[in-house]
Amino acid sequence: MSSFAPIFAFDCALGTCSAAIWHDGAVVAQEVLAQRNQQTAQLLPMIERLIAASGVALTAPARLATTLGPGSFTGIRIGLAVMRGLGLATGLPMHAISTLELFAWQAVEAAAVQDGQQIVSIINAHRKQLYVQEFVAQAGMIIATKDATLCELADIQQRSFKGCVLAGDAMDDIPASEASWHTDTQLDAAALARYMATHQPEALSRAQLSPLYLRAPD
Repeated sequence: MSSFAPIFAFDCALGTCSAAIWHDGAVVAQEVLAQRNQQTAQLLPMIERLIAASGVALTAPARLATTLGPGSFTGIRIGLAVMRGLGLATGLPMHAISTLELFAWQAVEAAAVQDGQQIVSIINAHRKQLYVQEFVAQAGMIIATKDATLCELADIQQRSFKGCVLAGDAMDDIPASEASWHTDTQLDAAALARYMATHQPEALSRAQLSPLYLRAPD
């Protein structure tokens, strides 16, 4: 699997929407829609605009990448539906990581984490709950050290994060006197594309491309 092959990456799992194209070792086109809950109407047109602007064809040896949650149930479903549709239409390999993993990777990319340091990704799950997962930075990559879990806000507020880097969108909920927050609170499809180029994960089958909810959908 070549790290220079095109990667078409997109994310809409947390309500906002972004897409990016990686080609020949760099992100060559990207777009972010900050307005929330516009994924249904905007994701495919966004991808089409990036293809037209970059001139990169949605054909082999390109790959597809998205996030599979946890996050907005609607956003997750839309992202995975677009992934499955594009995969079926093009036959391209499909890849996906969790939103928690992408937040951890964005902290590593921003040089906010030292090698060997623990990263705790925390996403606001609403209802006074949080999605949480722990990672460690290792040689410019991230490795999960615990599974993603749904936690009560009160329990996490009592926990010590001494020496950790915190990543995610729950900065207002978690006191971090003993830790540091990576301040990027939005997921970035360009970072997702770079993650795929760096980590080279295995492709997923349609059956494996399942949403990561952690809590039952409404």
